[in-house]
Amino acid sequence: MIIYGLSYIKNQFNCLEFSLTNEPNKVNCLKFNTEILSQTNIKKAIFCDNLSEVLQCNAALVDYIIPSKNILKKSVELAELYLFDSKILTLIKSADDLESLAFSGVDCVLFMEFNQDLKDYYGV
Repeated sequence: MIIYGLSYIKNQFNCLEFSLTNEPNKVNCLKFNTEILSQTNIKKAIFCDNLSEVLQCNAALVDYIIPSKNILKKSVELAELYLFDSKILTLIKSADDLESLAFSGVDCVLFMEFNQDLKDYYGV
C-alpha cells in the first residue's frame, strides 16, 4: 500500500501534490467526466460513484481511481480481476484507518489533513 500525505515521512510519494484544480504539475482530483478522461496532459485522480465509471477510468489510463465508499470493495475486486493499470486510492482521516485498509486491497491511501475541500467532497 502506498501512503500519501504524511508530513513526517519524506519520500517520493509525499512529493505529489493532490489538488481540486486542473494543473499540469499536480495530481488533479476531479469528479468523473468524459471530457476529463480524454485529457492526456495532466495527472488525474477521478472520483467515481459507480462501477461503470471505475471501468471507464481504467480504460482511459487514469493515474488514480477514487471510488465512493459504497463501491470501494467491488472496485478493488475489479482492479484485481482485470489487473488495472490505474491505482485504487481511498481517502483517510487518520493512521488508525490504515489497519482496517491494510488487507482491503487498495493500492494507495491519501491522508486528508492537507485539503478541507477534498474532505468535504469525499465525506471523511
